[in-house]
Amino acid sequence: MMAIFFAGIGASMIAVGLVQTKLELGAALLSIGLFASIYHPVGTAMIVSYADRLGREMGLNGVWGNLGVASSALVTGVVGQYLGWRWAFIIPGLVTILIGAAFMWTVIHEDRSGFRQAAAQARVAKQDMWRVFVALLIVVIAISTTFNAVTVALPKLFAERLSGLTESPALLGVIAAGVYVFGAMTQYTIGKLIDRHSLKAVSLPLSFVLAPFLYLRRNCRTCP
Repeated sequence: MMAIFFAGIGASMIAVGLVQTKLELGAALLSIGLFASIYHPVGTAMIVSYADRLGREMGLNGVWGNLGVASSALVTGVVGQYLGWRWAFIIPGLVTILIGAAFMWTVIHEDRSGFRQAAAQARVAKQDMWRVFVALLIVVIAISTTFNAVTVALPKLFAERLSGLTESPALLGVIAAGVYVFGAMTQYTIGKLIDRHSLKAVSLPLSFVLAPFLYLRRNCRTCP
């Protein structure tokens, strides 16, 4: 599945760079999303299966994921400015295919049928499973919507708010990448905290703190 993930995303990105019509563009972008959806259910399961300290390993995984988002803003800005938007898809697509080939060349295939997989740390009664499902559904929708909105909007927000500073797509990409890098570091910190404290003790204070800060930032009249 991970080989399909790399090859599918790479081929789809190259296809975006070669499209001629809006319909082809929509189909190619849809294909990127479909192949990208492979990673979290497959890659995360692999990490959980092998992790010695789950919080730390998941934190590192999140850091590298956010660094990928940071590099995308940087690469898109630089390549788009000097080579055009099509190459901003084609070049990363080729690199993704090469990474997939290297992954398949170096990955160790092993029979883990006799290994005990990582056990769940929580037990939920059957009659309460609907609550777990609803809670997870709300969290997934909220997080995915916020993350995708910020990922798409942040470079455009900087282009609008920092228009007096620069109009260079490359420099704007560097600024956006810096924001993503600082955000990525928090995932490792949270992972370390989860290894030492319960998930509730870490997540609940953060949940109560984030909303007021977001509200204050939204209503700040003097903020850039």
